Amino acid sequence: MVEEKLRIDTYHRTVLTAPAIAGLLAETRPRHLEHDEAIATIQRRKGLIPVAFDHVGGNRIIWLDVGDYRFPEYRCMESLSAVIAKRGPGDAFSTDVGILASEDILTDYLCPTGFIFHMARCGSTLLANSLANSPHNLVMKEPTLFREASVMRYFTDNWTRPPAATEENLRMLRNLVLLMGRQRIALHEDYFLKMTSWNTLFMDFIAQAFPEVPSLFLYRDPSEVLVSLVHKKGPYASLQGTSKATVLTNCPADETAKMSDLAYYVQMEVNYLTTALRLNSDRLRFLDYRHLTSQNLELILRCGFNYTPEPDQLTLMQNEFGYYSKRGSEDVSFQSDQAEKRQLVTPEIRQAAAGKLAELYEGLGNLENNLAIQLQPVDAI
Repeated sequence: MVEEKLRIDTYHRTVLTAPAIAGLLAETRPRHLEHDEAIATIQRRKGLIPVAFDHVGGNRIIWLDVGDYRFPEYRCMESLSAVIAKRGPGDAFSTDVGILASEDILTDYLCPTGFIFHMARCGSTLLANSLANSPHNLVMKEPTLFREASVMRYFTDNWTRPPAATEENLRMLRNLVLLMGRQRIALHEDYFLKMTSWNTLFMDFIAQAFPEVPSLFLYRDPSEVLVSLVHKKGPYASLQGTSKATVLTNCPADETAKMSDLAYYVQMEVNYLTTALRLNSDRLRFLDYRHLTSQNLELILRCGFNYTPEPDQLTLMQNEFGYYSKRGSEDVSFQSDQAEKRQLVTPEIRQAAAGKLAELYEGLGNLENNLAIQLQPVDAI
C-alpha cells in the first residue's frame, strides 16, 4: 500500500501537474488562507480560479490569479505554465477543499454551455480548440483539477470507491466547475469544459451536478485509438497495479499489473465506452471522429450543445480544422494521420479491437442520440 501511494503521488506530482504547477506546490508552498479571508479574497479578485488539488498538503485547493489570460494552449497545464512564467506564482494561495461547499464563494461566473467527454485520441482537442477560436468562448481544456491530480481523488477516497452523489459533494463539484469558469474577460459569453478521457467514468456524477448542461461524447474506430495509445504511449501504463488502474479498467489491481500495454489500454477503452453507453441520457449526444469536420461543425454545435454561434464566429472556429490541434504556439498545418494509423494496425491490435471494443463501437453508432443521424461522414479527413 505504501509503495502504491508513492507511485501515485510521484505520478501526480510530475506527469500530471506539469512543471509549473509541480513547482508551485513543491517550491513556493502557497500561503494557506482560512475560510473567511479566502472568500473575501476570491470575491475581490475575479482573476482567481482554482488550479490544482494538493492531496499531499491535506486536501487543499490551490488558487492562482490568472488575470485575463485566455488559455489558448491545447491543455490547461500548458496555459498555467505560461501564466506562471509571465506573472509568477507569488499571488497563489491554498484553502481547505471544504470551502467549495460554501455558496458565498460564487461570484462573476459563467454556467457551462457544454461538456466534452471522449475516449482519448479521437478529436476532442480539435473541437475544444475550435470553440476557443471565438473570443466569446471560455474553453477550459483538461483542467488540472480534472486530470490525474484531480479533485476526483477526494470524492473517491483515493480511488477506492465511486464518488457518492450526496448533496454536499454535488454542490462542491458544481461550485468547482463554476469557479473555473469565472467571467474574467468581458467578451466571454459561453463556457465549455473539455474533460480528460478518464473523466468519462464520472460522467454520471458530473451530470447529477449539472443536469441542465448538455454533453458530447467523442469516439473513434478503436483500432485507430489503440494504435495511437500504443505508439504514443500515454502515462496511464505507469499506474498498472494501483487502485487508480482499477478505476480506469474496472479490473483488480493485481490483474492490471500483469497486463501488456495493449491489453491494459483495451480494458481502459472498454470501460470508457461501456460507461458512456450505460449513461446514454437525454442530455448526452455521441459523435464519431469521422463526422468531425468543418462542414459539420455548425450542426455539431447546434445539435450537441444547443449552441449557435454567429456566422463570423463559426468561420473562426472552422479555421481551426486546418491546423494540427496539439501544435503548441506554432501554426502547424494539419495532415490527416488516418491512413498512417490504419497502416500501423498490427494483427495484435486488429484482434484486440475486434472483440468487445468492436461491439461497443457499433452500439454507439446505433444510438438514437448519435449525431450521425444529422451528419455526413468524411472518411478521408
